[in-house]
Amino acid sequence: MVHNDIAQQTVVEHEVLGHIMASLRSIVQWHVADTGTARKLSSLCFVTQAFQRHLARLTGLEEHDGYMSMVTAANPALSDTVDKLRDEHKKFGEEIDRLVSRLENVASDESTALDDALEQLLALMDDVDHHGSEEIRLIQQALLQDEGGEA
Repeated sequence: MVHNDIAQQTVVEHEVLGHIMASLRSIVQWHVADTGTARKLSSLCFVTQAFQRHLARLTGLEEHDGYMSMVTAANPALSDTVDKLRDEHKKFGEEIDRLVSRLENVASDESTALDDALEQLLALMDDVDHHGSEEIRLIQQALLQDEGGEA
């Protein structure tokens, strides 16, 4: 029962993260006149902070209560892959922390710095999307893999 609750919470948390990332992508694509850059930057900082908090929440859930221990228990041979994904969680946390700090310090008239930060944010979100796909593939491999035996 506990695994079912954890799985359900993880699904919900992934959906929330997806909504936050969709919001960020909308803000990134928001074309504003020079006078509206400060508003865009304000919205971007606000939602990027939500992304930072939720990403930390989700990775913590996955590492401490979620699939990682379940995968290694079901298929210990996959522990190296789990470790790689855990390392990516750490990398994502470090990257988003740097980006939040950077965005908070960009002036609205620094378009080159803002464009560079937006490019990094989009790349990070793409990496997080790819990482989520790898997690799903790992869970399927661990839990659905036929270990042999009777046919």
